Amino acid sequence: MNKRSCLERARILLAEGKPESSRYACLELRYCMEAIAYEKLRFYAKNIAQSILEVWQPRKVIDALEEYDPLVNQSYTLRIWSETLSGERDELVFSGEHKTLSPVTLKKHYNKLGNYLHVPTPGQIKKRKTLSDTELKEYLKELIQFVEPACSNTFDTNIAEVVNFECRQCGQPIIRNKASIEKNPFATCLSENCQAQHDVYQEGGQYFIRLCQAEFICPDCQTSNYVPLHQMAEGVKLSCVECNRQYIIDRRWVYRRAKI
Repeated sequence: MNKRSCLERARILLAEGKPESSRYACLELRYCMEAIAYEKLRFYAKNIAQSILEVWQPRKVIDALEEYDPLVNQSYTLRIWSETLSGERDELVFSGEHKTLSPVTLKKHYNKLGNYLHVPTPGQIKKRKTLSDTELKEYLKELIQFVEPACSNTFDTNIAEVVNFECRQCGQPIIRNKASIEKNPFATCLSENCQAQHDVYQEGGQYFIRLCQAEFICPDCQTSNYVPLHQMAEGVKLSCVECNRQYIIDRRWVYRRAKI
């Protein structure tokens, strides 16, 4: 699926001016966004486990790439100069601008377009949550202009130094950009069935991870038990590792005096 072809078909459909053509234009623009996401995913695929790649949807692709490197979904300009023998800047040999869609933007428009691929529910019609034919056409015209720069890219880069970890919960590989770790010392397992959260710390010039866990002490036997934070949720059942006493996680709201 070619992102430029999808965008061009959306433009042609919209020019027809028919309500049904606008709906098909929504579909082509969704395809276009998917193609943009998967294109970037293939570029970074060597740094992400193959077992995870095969099940992702476009929104999750962008989220996961941002987990790998928070800067991966930012637009930028790249210029490369040659150097003289003395190490000074010489001639400009490459200049290019890379445009992309942020996770927030992609999710917003991808989901909004999906609303027009189905017959509106009675509730949507009653609450006027769908655009009129005229409003939809105007929205699609603006969206085409917004998406077009990301379809015109002729290059991408991936020269980051990476750090490899093994998830402490499921054993899946976790790969993070070293520069992003220094800004955000945190790593999440990208496996759909895991999502374990880890703190990243440094010792002796090397990076390590530890599973983020909450400790609770069994009232009966005073044994310390640990629950991964990603598994903490209302109603989850727990068993003490020592006496096998059963517990249920119960979240309770409290209040305190506000500072004036």
